[in-house]
Amino acid sequence: MKNTILFTLAVFAVVSLQAQCFTVTTLEWNTEQFTLNGTINGAYTLAVLPTGATLENNESDTFSLTLPIEKADHVFIFGLVNGADECSFTFDPDESTYFNAAWVSASDPSTCDATDGSLCLTDYSGNPVDFTIDSFASSNGCLGGLSSGSHLLSPAAITASDGVTYLNPSKTVEMLELNVTLTENDGLLIPQINGGSGDYAWFINDAPINEGIPVQFKGCAVVDVTDLVTGCKAVKTEYLTNSIKGDISGASAQTPGDGCVLTSDLLAVLGFMGPTSTAADFDCDGVTNISDLLFFLTRFGAGNCGS
Repeated sequence: MKNTILFTLAVFAVVSLQAQCFTVTTLEWNTEQFTLNGTINGAYTLAVLPTGATLENNESDTFSLTLPIEKADHVFIFGLVNGADECSFTFDPDESTYFNAAWVSASDPSTCDATDGSLCLTDYSGNPVDFTIDSFASSNGCLGGLSSGSHLLSPAAITASDGVTYLNPSKTVEMLELNVTLTENDGLLIPQINGGSGDYAWFINDAPINEGIPVQFKGCAVVDVTDLVTGCKAVKTEYLTNSIKGDISGASAQTPGDGCVLTSDLLAVLGFMGPTSTAADFDCDGVTNISDLLFFLTRFGAGNCGS
C-alpha cells in the first residue's frame, strides 16, 4: 500500500469544480529526484499542492513539483477551493516507466575496430522505445552500426496508460569497454578487468607481461591492457601509495612510509627532480618537476606526525 501525503486543508466537499481539477502532463525521472509538471483546470481561491505549498487567487494555471525519488511510490493529493466549491485530485506515478537497465539489449561489435554493434530498447511491457545516440535515431526501438566504447543513449518519452508523458534522462551504455582497477593478490597489485573477451595481455610500468608489482609500490602505475580477441585497449594511470600521498622517504617497494610528510620526504622529492616519472611524480605526467614540488609543499606536515 502506498503512503499518502497529507496536508492541512478544509474538509473537501463531494462537489467538485469540474470532472478533474488538476492534470499531470509530464513526469521527469532522474537518479535522485523526479519532477511533476501539470495544469490547474479551474478558477480557484486556494490551491494546495502535495508538498504543502499553496497558490492563491488564480495565481498560476500550471504547477511544477520536484520530489525525492524515494517518494515515487506515494499517492499525491492535490486540493482546490473556489468559494463553496472544493475539488480533490490524486496522482499515482507509474513507476514502471522509470528506466531500467533490463530494457537495453546490446550486441557488441565483432572487434574493437568494427562498426557492427547494435542496440535495442524496450519498455516495461516489452514494447519498442525509440532513442537517439549522438545524432543517430533508432527505428522501431533498434539502432545498428555501433562501434566499441561508451554511447550516450537518450530514450524517447513514454506515454503511459494514465495519459502522462514520462521522461527518462540519458544513460551511458558501454560496448566492448574495458574497465580496469588494480587489486591486491598475494602481495602483488594486478589489474581486475571487466568487459571484453576475458583473454588479455597486460603490463604495469616496466614489469614483465601479466606480472604484478609489489603492493608497497609508491608512485605512478601505468596499466596497459589489450584484449587479445577483440583488439580493444585500455590504459589506466594511477598514483599509488601504501601510506599517505607525499610520504615517500625510502621510495622503494621494500620501504614502507612512516605515515607522516616531513623533511625526509622533502629531501626525497628534491632528489627525484628530473625528466622521468618517480615516486614524487604526484600528477603522473611522466616528469618530476616544480608542479610536483608545489603539490608536495601543500602536504607538508600531513599525517600522523606526533606532537
